[in-house]
Amino acid sequence: MAVSSRQDSRIPFLKKFFFSVLLLVISILFFALPQPNIFSVQGFPLFAYIAFVPVFLLVRLVSWKEIWLYGLLYGIGAYCLFTYWLATFHPMGIFVIPLCMDCILCLHSLY
Repeated sequence: MAVSSRQDSRIPFLKKFFFSVLLLVISILFFALPQPNIFSVQGFPLFAYIAFVPVFLLVRLVSWKEIWLYGLLYGIGAYCLFTYWLATFHPMGIFVIPLCMDCILCLHSLY
């Protein structure tokens, strides 16, 4: 019985985790789509009005202990999609710059 009750207690955690990751991915896409991108030269500007709604839902859903991790992932993901064109200059440009910017912002928030 102990094994099944332990597995049952994991199910709500997994649902919450996957729902949080889904909200994170949706919010990153909604942030990047209004900008000019590979799908449209003009972008999809209507997504700009609802881009942060999934982020607000995510903030309400997760605890304060977890929110910094989701914020870091949101920053990296949104910046990578927002500046995908940096990879044309150098393949590592799309990864190095977001990490550096997030590290700078994290260090700045500590002081």
